[in-house]
Amino acid sequence: VRGTPPPWRKPISMRVIAVNWISRRSVSETGYPQLRHQLLEMGHDVHHDPNRASDLVLVNAFNRGPGQMMNPNQVAQLRQTGKVRWWLSGFASPTWQKLDRRGPTIVHRVDGVAEFVRGFRTKADDIQPAVNAESDLTIFQTVYCRDSFEEAGAPIGEYDVINNAVDPRFFFPDLDKAPTDERPLRFFASSWSSNPRKGFATIASLSLLKGVEVSFAGRWAEEIDPQKVNLLGAHPSSELGAIMREHDALIHAAKNEPCSNTVVEALASGLPALYLDSGGNKELAGEYGVAISDDLEQDLEAFRSSYNELRERVLDHREKFLMPRAAKAYMESFERARDLR
Repeated sequence: VRGTPPPWRKPISMRVIAVNWISRRSVSETGYPQLRHQLLEMGHDVHHDPNRASDLVLVNAFNRGPGQMMNPNQVAQLRQTGKVRWWLSGFASPTWQKLDRRGPTIVHRVDGVAEFVRGFRTKADDIQPAVNAESDLTIFQTVYCRDSFEEAGAPIGEYDVINNAVDPRFFFPDLDKAPTDERPLRFFASSWSSNPRKGFATIASLSLLKGVEVSFAGRWAEEIDPQKVNLLGAHPSSELGAIMREHDALIHAAKNEPCSNTVVEALASGLPALYLDSGGNKELAGEYGVAISDDLEQDLEAFRSSYNELRERVLDHREKFLMPRAAKAYMESFERARDLR
């Protein structure tokens, strides 16, 4: 079903959704395997080769695949013609806008502002706003993500805010976890990036306090002494859930992250969070944790005293961190984007 139905007809769900901007690659490589799985469960047809037959194309941030930057000219070409001819990628948006629009609805999931996350400017900071200008609707991961996009000077049109979510098959709580009253509180931390802005110094400092054990999965920053942190190395997402269930809480001290997957994964696994109030961290963990201040020891004491209450709360609200909730919200945004188209 393409186009907007007449006003006297009830809107019909879209059947063909092209996820991301990769051709000749497995859909599982697009970065949306969980969303794709859920949309298929909902009865939609999901593929990875955008064309005129697609009802809607979802593009992500500034990437079209692992290590590959998106070309905004190609998004403009698809938007207007419904096709992408790679040899015409040099023609910019004004050229394509002279044509009548025949392409699918374009939804752009924005991945925050790369400069704010990394601490330095890259091509991504030019590509992402240019791609967004070609979209019918933008999906921001958090309100912070939306505000940072505006702060960076990027134009914002119609948008929705949908937090990241995880696969409940991998991330679920251990409901039989032993009480923490008479043993060390086991904290978990994780980062795929070794950028010092991920909060390694704070994680190391926590490991020196009494009554705690701290483990870290991912890539540790070589220039920062891990102190007593137990370095677990890198693990795929399918294994992280089991590792998280061996711990009691999350320590997350990263700066300016738009919507940390680690935080969402931990909350879905029943782990309250000791978090840095930066970026979108508080939006995700504010109700389920304690913010880090200049006195980490005092923060730990406050966290320990409220731990049982925080864990009960995160278990009660666990559904909000799971992919079925996110997929439903995405479909509502897709329908709205089609109406705008």
